[in-house]
Amino acid sequence: MRTLIWNARSLRHQVKQIFLQNIRTDLIIITKTWDPGFEWKLANSVIRRREDSTGGGTLVWVKNPNIKILKHFTFSTDSLLVQATIEDQKTIWIVALYIPNSSSTRECLMDMANAIECHAPVNQRNSILIAGDFNIDMTKKNLPSYKLLMLYYKKFKLKVAALDGPTREKGKATIDYAILGSSFNALSVQRLNVPISDHFMVTVKTEMIDLPRAKVKISVSNKKLATKITKNSLIHAQNALELLAHQFIARELKINKRILFK
Repeated sequence: MRTLIWNARSLRHQVKQIFLQNIRTDLIIITKTWDPGFEWKLANSVIRRREDSTGGGTLVWVKNPNIKILKHFTFSTDSLLVQATIEDQKTIWIVALYIPNSSSTRECLMDMANAIECHAPVNQRNSILIAGDFNIDMTKKNLPSYKLLMLYYKKFKLKVAALDGPTREKGKATIDYAILGSSFNALSVQRLNVPISDHFMVTVKTEMIDLPRAKVKISVSNKKLATKITKNSLIHAQNALELLAHQFIARELKINKRILFK
């Protein structure tokens, strides 16, 4: 699966919209969508826009037709948690995370952890993909924000897929990356130099292993009737097995009688 991660610094410009529509990828995670200035109606996508100001906002856009968004949840000011299935069988959880410079890193990470623990079942948390603009520089490992991220990284048994180099030209910081659950293996991380934002695009190519299967819910309108039918079916099945057993024994006895008195 190929995931594109980008701090777009607004989706208002038509050139950015056209670029995203035409790029070949499975999943797009955008931070700082701002208010795009139009109604976002693209299929299989979820947007969290900033209605009251510029800056902020996130977008999850699944372009692979075999991956379908089931539902989504919001947390913090800008971020999204999305549940999706692959070929209607296996579940993945996608987090589009944006931690603004003005926000508390601790609070944003706590909000993310709470959202995951509230909505994602324990047996599905190894199939989580967290991506976006963390505003936590992976090259500055002595910073408190980096150490705090590593605590959550270890709590959920995650692994980092980041560029070996800056994702933002200004400050030479590596702040746009992905953090993967154990069901994902990172095959490659690359940078796309697209001069329409102050952040580079990052593509993470992954392979997926041991994904949890999606639960299929069966609704029963009349549980008493369903229970009665089930019990009757079991009784009929038992009677049929007993009849087959008697027929088998009778046949064996008949064969043995012929052999003995031949």
